[in-house]
Amino acid sequence: MTRVRATRLIAVGLIGLAVLAAFHTGIRRNLHSTFADQSWGRVQFAIGAAVTSLYHGGYGYTTSDVVRTVLASAGLTGDPAMLKYAGVTFPDNLRDPSLMENAIKKAVAFNWPFNPNEQVTGSSGEDVGLVDYVRLSFVLFGNKVVGFYLTYFVLVVTSFAAAIIAFRKSPGVLSVLVLYAAVLFVLFKCNLLDFDMVGLLDPRFLSTLSLVPAFHIAMTMLARARPSPGRVALVVLQSAILVFGYWIRSSAFWSVLALLLFAVLLAGDALWRRSPKDLMRNWPVGILGLLAAGHFIFVSQTLHPAYQTANERPHHALWHALIYGVAIHPDWPRKYAAQFGLENVDEVPNVVAKSYLLRHPPKDPDAVFLTPDRNHLRIGAAETYKRKAFLEFLANDPRFVAEAFLIYNPKLCLKTFVHYLSSFDRLSAADWIAIVVVLLVLGILLLPDQYEQWRFTSAMLIISFGFLASMVPMLFTAPGPAVMADQFFMLIVATAGWAVAAAAYVLGWMARLARPASWPMLSEADKPG
Repeated sequence: MTRVRATRLIAVGLIGLAVLAAFHTGIRRNLHSTFADQSWGRVQFAIGAAVTSLYHGGYGYTTSDVVRTVLASAGLTGDPAMLKYAGVTFPDNLRDPSLMENAIKKAVAFNWPFNPNEQVTGSSGEDVGLVDYVRLSFVLFGNKVVGFYLTYFVLVVTSFAAAIIAFRKSPGVLSVLVLYAAVLFVLFKCNLLDFDMVGLLDPRFLSTLSLVPAFHIAMTMLARARPSPGRVALVVLQSAILVFGYWIRSSAFWSVLALLLFAVLLAGDALWRRSPKDLMRNWPVGILGLLAAGHFIFVSQTLHPAYQTANERPHHALWHALIYGVAIHPDWPRKYAAQFGLENVDEVPNVVAKSYLLRHPPKDPDAVFLTPDRNHLRIGAAETYKRKAFLEFLANDPRFVAEAFLIYNPKLCLKTFVHYLSSFDRLSAADWIAIVVVLLVLGILLLPDQYEQWRFTSAMLIISFGFLASMVPMLFTAPGPAVMADQFFMLIVATAGWAVAAAAYVLGWMARLARPASWPMLSEADKPG
């Protein structure tokens, strides 16, 4: 057996063990049978829309009001009145898979004269991709709560398998995939997935589905891999998973933007060296772009007409988050609380928008306000006026906004990472030993081949760049423990990767001291093709 084949077996074995350990950890934490406290609203809508479309003829990412009522009355809710009716308490209802499955069963079985264009509601400004995730889970595993957990691992394993096949001859890239799998295990151990935070069936966690596909696409570009049928098929598969990830959580679109910027850098390098043929190395981004464009066109044609009204929006609010990010400035209570409020920071963007409307009354108030008392904005219209209000605020006090985004939000990001890291005490001594052993094994595997060390180091540079790119949305929105799963994942991968690179360098230096003759390099037959 050649050294490359042995390395491949070891790497694949470590990846399999790490993913299995993450799976087992999630089972022990009951992540397979529960919903998190903060997730119930998103879960109720996604399950309701999936049931409406799969079993009652609904369409366009909407849920029937009747289906939503059935789910709530059966216990899938956080509303005290409905919980009292169902005879359960919050959040105990979210910890009872039998109760949740019975609610789904009732919603599926309920019959009434349903018109899919009447008495339906949309996502209320949340990303609608979670509906597709629930539908996929129902198709794969039936209407079971555990299916949501299993679907995540089906997608993760598929993504890892595609990357392993694509880079099976590269120990450097396989070593990075081992790190990704090991960090997944760490992620399932940490407090990000506590019941009072983010559950598995939550867009804020499911965005992690995009990370391995983004790495696969980036490394394919770096390796100058030619577009053979096999490579194209694997990139198409990974691109589909990546698009699915940011469809579930729109903030994960940072991964696409990072890949586009990487492609621009590679294209600039090719043009600088007057080597236009190297522009072809960006073909994976071309495939990703085609799939993203196709998905956008498909969604635009299939969305329910309700999303074209001022009452709905099929994706997460951007301008709401920007105002929220400004409102957590420590000087907000002193400077702006009297004008815009403080009691509930999440309500501040609405107050800011309504204040703007008082100064700039709309021509048609009924198209903007949901209720006659003018206290509630229509969801779709709200985003428009939040944008105008934010831009006005920015023009009036640019320093305040700059301080919020460039000083205090980074501090909140750091505080969030400290919060995540504080849960590392949950790792047992055996866990720490296993992690250290994995890092040393990777360092040893990279030791004999300087080319693979270079490839590994290049991958670490790309991942470090990816981490920085993932931080950009956090600087301009509202960083916190519930929304930084991607960033934490990338940070730990980058940190562990540089530790491996350092270990390989130190081990190589020690080997050269102990053995003056050069360390035997791989034969030509062992080198990756």
